[in-house]
Amino acid sequence: MIEKENDDRFHFFNVSISNYRGDAHSQPDSDCLHTCLPGPVDDWNKFFYHQVAKLVNNA
Repeated sequence: MIEKENDDRFHFFNVSISNYRGDAHSQPDSDCLHTCLPGPVDDWNKFFYHQVAKLVNNA
């Protein structure tokens, strides 16, 4: 449970916007388990790496 609303120990990254990418799902089976590469997951990794780098540089 987070005791205060602006707790700096936790970071939230909302990836639901990735569902609207045109290249998000492979064709013809548009299931939720297979994405085109490079695709949304690669972008999530870039954002995650950026956040970690910011934390390391601020420490």
